Amino acid sequence: HPLVVAVRAPFLASLEPGVGGGCHLVADLPAGHGVIVIAFARTAERATQLACVDVTTARGAVARHYARLLRARVRTPESTLDAAFRAALITLEYNWLYPYGWTECIHHWYSLWHMQHSGAADWLGQRDRTRACLLAHVERLLPDGAVPQLSPGGWVHRDFGGSNQFFFWQVRHHWEHTADVGLAARLAPALDRVLEQTWAENDPDGDGLLGWGQQIGNQEDYVSTPYDGATPTIEGINMLETRAAVARALGEAACWRACERRAKELRSSLRERLWLRDLGRFG
Repeated sequence: HPLVVAVRAPFLASLEPGVGGGCHLVADLPAGHGVIVIAFARTAERATQLACVDVTTARGAVARHYARLLRARVRTPESTLDAAFRAALITLEYNWLYPYGWTECIHHWYSLWHMQHSGAADWLGQRDRTRACLLAHVERLLPDGAVPQLSPGGWVHRDFGGSNQFFFWQVRHHWEHTADVGLAARLAPALDRVLEQTWAENDPDGDGLLGWGQQIGNQEDYVSTPYDGATPTIEGINMLETRAAVARALGEAACWRACERRAKELRSSLRERLWLRDLGRFG
């Protein structure tokens, strides 16, 4: 990345060449302590602007931000649960990477995720983050219409069975928390593309029931169903119901009724073809 670095120090400082390339900062602190501000940006003007921020003011803004954030808390008879909630809240904050999502592990694992974390963001009042994340994925749909998984910097990739069904859960959760009709209208065309891609890839025999070739859940909830399967089909029904909810909100009567009818037909087909009567469960 072609980044510009700006350094501000109220005392003598200089850049010295580093061993093997690069450079490092050498500073003389007459009082034995001091403040150095180092900022980076894509332009020199922006880097300079950031380096000239008043440190006391900036630190105060950070303190106020976390004070507001930590108003969200749980109080239970078990103090460990309360502390765990607080730790999860702070971790969620540290790992947010605008506008793409939340990194899985800030110190070494740079995969980005969206669906589980955005639900928490909705509850915390950080709905602008969910909105940004949703739009970042929509703007980067894969050529076939599949929802991508993103890396820092916005690069697209696809792991395991992809993220189509997770994306729809994210859309539904955000809609139920915000009733944001404007965002729903922006997302609707992408939802149609993703639905079409889901059945094109996962219903090769055309019977409506879905199979997920490699994985439909997360790594710790592994479900691999290469042929017609209950879990993939149930997720497909959920996707159709999400699209129906969005269509109903937008007054798209034909789409709304078509999605609800299709979901109803899939429920019937699922029960008829994949319910194991002798075991009392789906196959």
